[in-house]
Amino acid sequence: DTKLRLTQPVFNPKLSLNKKIKLSMVGIEEISIDLYKQQLILDIKKAYFNHLKTLRVKTLLLESEQVLLENIRFSQSLFVNGKVTEEVPLRSKSALSQLESRMSLTEKDIQLSRAYFNFLLNRPLDQEIKVDSLITAPEKEYKDLKRLLQKASGERLEMKQIDQAISIQDHMIK
Repeated sequence: DTKLRLTQPVFNPKLSLNKKIKLSMVGIEEISIDLYKQQLILDIKKAYFNHLKTLRVKTLLLESEQVLLENIRFSQSLFVNGKVTEEVPLRSKSALSQLESRMSLTEKDIQLSRAYFNFLLNRPLDQEIKVDSLITAPEKEYKDLKRLLQKASGERLEMKQIDQAISIQDHMIK
């Protein structure tokens, strides 16, 4: 004679609440991953625009160099003809010297911004960055600021993560 006895609870509320807690914790982790992705995208965009900014500074400095060279030529001519004192051409040369030192700093900034952008994209640090010529500043008018602020705060992943944490705490209390 063999006798088999099996005992199983008919209803254990801890099991269903524990399952809900675990699912909410998984939801928090998924939101954390999405937050990390958003932050990485933001860092990449900032690095790209910083690189564009340094390239624009270099362009402006090169244009300024042409103006300063013309200024040196003109002030030297005035000095030779006795119209100004010697300090005027020397001041122009000093301004050119300052510009040249600023240009060397800008070259260093360009290399650093390129390296950082490529680092974020996991590419070789000295790889050239293609400049998108279609980038323009958006010209939108934001008339309904209150509605936009509500929409932005409602779609924030941080808020969803907090809601998930509150849900976990509610399940734990139950």
